[in-house]
Amino acid sequence: MNTRAKVWASAAVLPLLTGCPNQTGAPDALIHYHQLGICKTIPSLNYTAPAFSAIVVLGIGQVDNSEVGSSWSLNPEAFLTNPPTACQYNVAALQSPHLISIPANGAPVLNTGIGIVVQTTNQDGSDAVNVDYHPVYGNDQPPSATCQASLNVPPLGPFPVPNHPGTVSVADAPPQRISISSCADFFQVGPIIFFTQATPSH
Repeated sequence: MNTRAKVWASAAVLPLLTGCPNQTGAPDALIHYHQLGICKTIPSLNYTAPAFSAIVVLGIGQVDNSEVGSSWSLNPEAFLTNPPTACQYNVAALQSPHLISIPANGAPVLNTGIGIVVQTTNQDGSDAVNVDYHPVYGNDQPPSATCQASLNVPPLGPFPVPNHPGTVSVADAPPQRISISSCADFFQVGPIIFFTQATPSH
């Protein structure tokens, strides 16, 4: 069993709901996730979080769209975390933009990860491991130029977030308090996947 399977099977289910639910009473899509831990570098993207920051890694298991009667496209760049920090940066923006199709009344399994750079109090970013982070979907604005400079990331303009239903994030397991240097070490087989190579299955 590879590391990804170990991570997802390691803890009992602990439902926790957060996100941006639909205010009109229409059905929401459920985004199932698990907080894997924090790290400082992503070798495959040649990125290292600077001082006073860390990369929060959240595993996205399944997008349950079974109660939603329309398809939509998920943009990996549109995730941020709650609780928020003054500056955040989604590392999906370091890659070529792409969308993931979510079928109507479907529940594709992604089993992949997202990485969000967050500001921290400690210079080495270690305090982030004690925070429970939750993915929030729907952000369509880049961080300010000041934030981009402080997090040592390239300039980023607005990015498209196609129409989508309300979303509710569901924690499938307690957060893991793992702090490592390389994000790739979360998975023993190959580099960590930040959506780029994800192939949804039904």
